[in-house]
Amino acid sequence: MACSSQPSRSTVEILQELSLQIQSNTISRFNINRRNVWDGACRGFKRSTFAPNNILLVKFTDDTGLSEEAVDQGGPRREFLRLLMDALQNSTLFEGPTTSRILTLNSHAIQRDEYYLAGVMVAVDLVHGGPPPMFFFKILFDMLVFGPENVHPTIDDIPESEFKQSLNSVFTFIQFNAFIIS
Repeated sequence: MACSSQPSRSTVEILQELSLQIQSNTISRFNINRRNVWDGACRGFKRSTFAPNNILLVKFTDDTGLSEEAVDQGGPRREFLRLLMDALQNSTLFEGPTTSRILTLNSHAIQRDEYYLAGVMVAVDLVHGGPPPMFFFKILFDMLVFGPENVHPTIDDIPESEFKQSLNSVFTFIQFNAFIIS
C-alpha cells in the first residue's frame, strides 16, 4: 500500500485556513446529555441554525434535562468534542479493533444520513481544536487525506482474517478458471 502523490496543501494548512474562517460573532448551540452524546450531536448538527464556521456553544444536561452550571469558555466545547469522537468511534458506523476501525455498511445509518454527519463531525472537531480521531484504520485515513484514487490497498491490508481468506479463495478460483479457459 503506497500513496502515489501528496496533497497539494498539507492537512495542517487546510485546517489552519478553515479555523481562520470561524466567526466569533455567530453561535451554533448544542445541548448535550453526557449519556447520549451521539443523539445530542446529531440533533445539533442537523439544526437549520448550525454552521461549521460558527462558534460552538455547548451546554451539558443531566438525564432530567437540567443544565450543568458552566459557562462555555472553551472547556465544555473541548469536552464535547472529545466525547463526540469517543461516541463516533463506538458508533455502529465503524467496526474492528478500537485503534484501527473501518467503515461498516449500515443501511439505517445511510437512511439517516449518519455517514455524512460523521464526516461533518470530524471536520468540525478538527477545525475547532478537538482531538483527532485516532481510531481510523490506516487505509481509511490515507483515503481521507490523500483521496481514494491515490491509495492502492492490497488484500494484505485487510484486517479481518475471515474476510481476507474469503477474498483469497475467490481470487484463487478466478485465477484457476482463467488458467483453464486460456
